Amino acid sequence: MADHRQRDRLTVAASLVGAAALAMFSAIHVALGVPSMAAALGIAAGMVALGPAVLHRTRSVVIASNWGIAWTFASIAYVVWVGGGLLSPALQFLSVLVLAAVLLAGGRSGAFWAGCGVLWVFTIYVYESAGGELPALVSSAHIAFMWVPTTVGILLVTLAMAALYAYYERRALDALERTNEELARARDLAEAGLRARTSFVAHMSHEIRTPMNAVMGLTGLMLNEEATPAQRANLAKIRDSGDHLLAVINDILDFSKIEAGRVDLEPRPFNLTTCVQSAVEMLALSAAEKKVALTTEFSADVPPAVVGDVGRLRQVLVNLLSNAVKFTDHGTVSVRVLTRALPDDRFELSLSVADTGIGIPPEQTRRLFEPFTQGDASTTRRFGGTGLGLVISRRLCEAMGGTLTLESVVGKGSTFTARVMVHRAEDADLPPESPPISQSAPDKSPARPTSEPAANPRPTTPAATSPLRVLLVEDNPLNQDIALQIMAILGYRADVAADGLEALAALERKRYDVILMDVQMPNMDGLTAARHINERWPGDTRPRIIAMTASAQAEDREACLEAGMDDYMSKPFRFEDLRAHLAACVSLD
Repeated sequence: MADHRQRDRLTVAASLVGAAALAMFSAIHVALGVPSMAAALGIAAGMVALGPAVLHRTRSVVIASNWGIAWTFASIAYVVWVGGGLLSPALQFLSVLVLAAVLLAGGRSGAFWAGCGVLWVFTIYVYESAGGELPALVSSAHIAFMWVPTTVGILLVTLAMAALYAYYERRALDALERTNEELARARDLAEAGLRARTSFVAHMSHEIRTPMNAVMGLTGLMLNEEATPAQRANLAKIRDSGDHLLAVINDILDFSKIEAGRVDLEPRPFNLTTCVQSAVEMLALSAAEKKVALTTEFSADVPPAVVGDVGRLRQVLVNLLSNAVKFTDHGTVSVRVLTRALPDDRFELSLSVADTGIGIPPEQTRRLFEPFTQGDASTTRRFGGTGLGLVISRRLCEAMGGTLTLESVVGKGSTFTARVMVHRAEDADLPPESPPISQSAPDKSPARPTSEPAANPRPTTPAATSPLRVLLVEDNPLNQDIALQIMAILGYRADVAADGLEALAALERKRYDVILMDVQMPNMDGLTAARHINERWPGDTRPRIIAMTASAQAEDREACLEAGMDDYMSKPFRFEDLRAHLAACVSLD
């Protein structure tokens, strides 16, 4: 019985039933004129009745149950010895004792008392076989008379014990069901709270990214114009602050998803060397500004192609490199890649990031993997940061079948080692290389250096030789203006639709090669519009649809692709983002 309270109540009830049965048989023997047997049964009844007190004192059902069974066994053993030996009807009580021991104290106690009963019967048998004579305190008529009340009493006690056990077992099961229901309700409430928090964070991210798209877009446009060095430096600071704010938003989004258990991995073949080098390149400018050397080392047995989540792996590596560069004022930050072969074409991939920075005291290392925590308060003030990067990195490593560990010496530096599980892939399985899109996924790169701000160059595009007919579907007037200006600089012209319905009407009037589609819009959202476009213009007649939205989570990208869009770009976007996406489009003529 799993419920301890019900076991306690069953023990108390069984003690009282046993004491009542012994008291009844003591009274029968008083009436029959056998005072010694009546006294033995009466003493046992009193001691068994103390079972609840023993339970209260010891808080042990086993001790309290065996207390009552021991006194009952002693009284029965005496009655059998002086009341007929092997012919005594009291021998039947031994089976009831074994049953009570099993129900109340468990199988071991039942086996123990069964052994005691067999040993006692065997002792009497040997004694009588050897010619011994047992004390005869009762006559044969008395023994014959007692068979009937003893058998009836045994049946009643057995039925009472079984009924008590069934009753309290039912109550225990009911209590367990109630507990499970309460736990299920608590779990549902907790999950609902996590979902609500994640939804709130995602909504706030969208609402922040929408004006941020305007801030960073206008900053990029102003950097593309003539400006004094001081103005250009200030604009670069605005841009870098925007990058930092986006990194904070992405960290909070990732942490919220991890806490809600919504980390979805996307394993696919990728080039391991390219993944590591791209992560290192993201930190190259920051390291160069601090005159910190960035080095990489690959062991000879590292396979060129593996199957894993390249985006999450790069995210972990960029987090570790960003921290290493941040906390290293001089010296080297090195990346070392090792693999250990496992059965079934699996590998344990080890990515170690070592630095010659400030190091971390041992008493602070455990706190590093707690949310919103850095080494100490002074570190937080000096270096900033949300304190989520290492938490996210460790959770991602665990989701990929590994872990994240730390070795550090104060004043000499730290080494973070990320271990994840990957599978071998053939080179033929690798997808074609695509240009890096900085904002198509959550950006984990640090802010760009501001010492030498440069204007966004007027990039060369294929617009002049391969003009595209572009339809911009965007409900926010400011974002419309920014996107049109950026496209103009890139050499493209675009028509504008304010929602999905206007986009469908525009497609009926004119043929377009590419649609830049916002998602959250009035009247008809971008997902619904994309489905209608796929139904109305199937196959090669359909323009390429590129999502351009402030919803930046992985499930948002998947929703866009499932709705029939061809590509995805999250806001705020940069010149190079839009240029790369448009360069991949071709005219339908």
